[in-house]
Amino acid sequence: MSTDDTTAGTPPDSLAGRLGRLVLADDRRPAAGALPAGAEMRRYLLAALAAAVPCLALAAHWFGPRLWAVWAAAALGGTAVEVVVARVRRQPWNGAGLAYAAVLALLLPPGLPLWLIGLAMAAGTLFGKEAFGGTGSHLCSPALVAKGFLFFSYPSWLTAPSFGHLGSLTRAVAGADSALEAVPVPEAWLLGSAATLLAMLTMALARPSNLRILAAVLLAAVAVATGLEQSGRLPYESVVALLGADGFLVIACFVVCDPACSPRHDEAKWLYGLLIGALAVLMRTFSSYSEAMLCAAMLGSLAAPTLDILAERRPGGPAA
Repeated sequence: MSTDDTTAGTPPDSLAGRLGRLVLADDRRPAAGALPAGAEMRRYLLAALAAAVPCLALAAHWFGPRLWAVWAAAALGGTAVEVVVARVRRQPWNGAGLAYAAVLALLLPPGLPLWLIGLAMAAGTLFGKEAFGGTGSHLCSPALVAKGFLFFSYPSWLTAPSFGHLGSLTRAVAGADSALEAVPVPEAWLLGSAATLLAMLTMALARPSNLRILAAVLLAAVAVATGLEQSGRLPYESVVALLGADGFLVIACFVVCDPACSPRHDEAKWLYGLLIGALAVLMRTFSSYSEAMLCAAMLGSLAAPTLDILAERRPGGPAA
């Protein structure tokens, strides 16, 4: 049974029952490694698509209408793999690639070649999702695998701004000597961060247990970043600037909350979020990776099954 069910012995509509459902652990919990039900995955995919479209519209305002072509290219690459695999397995096509393509479009610079975006999404779908059994059984988000494919293959191409990297967006402005200067556009990442926070609300409404993950990611990131800022090691002007850069909020909202890639147990969700938030800040500070949140999310997805097993075997928990 899903951990979104009410806490045993508590009225479901009471304040204590809702707090127990969102923050504390349920007595009724799935077995470690249990796959999310089809309805749970459909809620996530529909919520991700509904939340990503307004963000894409805002990104198109800053980067131009080519961003819609980026989404179309990613959707075409991912859908082609899904349809072929569905035919081989004699299963219906569920259209998950449309949502994952929208997430990838938010994470990529719009100037990338469209054929490369389609190829990356196809690789992400094949090796990130279909190789593990398809939607709901994948270990890493296809959008995350596709972004990793591009980042490790063409790192210099991904230095350009994207919706997840609006903090580095600049505008050409004529200076005092009539020479053009690159001036930061602070309102861009402020609006982008606000849109992503609204998307987080949508994701939490679609699946309330996402609040545990999102709260843990933000809590760990802010705590670690604050300590590094006090010591003068944080590579950003402020903690707020950290959250608005490197795709941090976008990945936390759309990728980290994927039910197939996140733990099933309540305590494991907190550990999962804390791990990703802390790793993202530490890796960005002490390494040369500009995509620290991407790497942290991948590591968190790989650790999710182990965190579930540890939560199941906790003292006083159900027998393994």
